[in-house]
Amino acid sequence: MCKKILAFLFLTFFVFAAPADMQAQRREPLPFKDRLWYGGGFSLGFSSSFNVSVLQAGISPMMGYKLTERWSVGPRTSLVWSYYRAKLFNDQTTSANALSWAVSAFSRYKLFPRIFAQVEYEFEREAFGVFDGATIQVNRLDQYNYYAGGGYHSGNGLWGYELVALYNLNPDIPYFENPLVIRFGVTYRF
Repeated sequence: MCKKILAFLFLTFFVFAAPADMQAQRREPLPFKDRLWYGGGFSLGFSSSFNVSVLQAGISPMMGYKLTERWSVGPRTSLVWSYYRAKLFNDQTTSANALSWAVSAFSRYKLFPRIFAQVEYEFEREAFGVFDGATIQVNRLDQYNYYAGGGYHSGNGLWGYELVALYNLNPDIPYFENPLVIRFGVTYRF
């Protein structure tokens, strides 16, 4: 119930804040290319437990379009490669590769010059390895994620970094996943 209330508050904010911001927009329209901004991040990680090691590397580009000076919408994609390696009981090893990907649409609103609120809808095809003692099987899971949260942006000019915290409002996420997502990345012209 709390998740639905939080989602309702964020969506209500965007519905009422955006028209007020559009009225305050300057009269001469900006060219299309001046309304675009770019960003993204990358990930690199390693973990190991119970004779299974995992190496992950990923990239997540995004592009935004400024509807107004404070309100942006756009797409985001991510691609994560995972390499699983397991040690068998006879001192041999087995391994597997898995590729996960996601596409999403987001909406951001600058509350203050460096603080923004964000909602995002994402389709994710997650691939993960399962070790059964003899082999590593790659399983796939399709998820529809609904995120709400916000972030901090450091940029005053062209380049800047950002720290974003989003909460997954989807009640059907698997038990092994944390609903809180933390992202760190860079942006250009946000």
